[in-house]
Amino acid sequence: MEQVHDHVRDWLTRPLCRSYVVAIVQTQSAKVGGCAVKIRWALGSLPNRDCEVLGVWLGADEGGPAVMQMLLDLQSRGVESVRFGLGDLDGSTAVFGQSFRVV
Repeated sequence: MEQVHDHVRDWLTRPLCRSYVVAIVQTQSAKVGGCAVKIRWALGSLPNRDCEVLGVWLGADEGGPAVMQMLLDLQSRGVESVRFGLGDLDGSTAVFGQSFRVV
């Protein structure tokens, strides 16, 4: 089972493409081990119309630090530009726009 966890961790931290046409962010509340958490995931659409999972993030808070951590993670994995950001950005649309240059 540990090999599966290692594989998933490696896959979720792999380098990403530099440019996406659209990044869609969604958030879902869930209970994990009796604790309420927010599960945030992002999908990206490439210029050639392929889609890929950009990442999955767990957190206990809404917006603010959680969205910033997601954006920092995407930047550290190589994302430089996103034309449109859609979905649950929890009031962080301006920060999203400042984090990635618009092409």
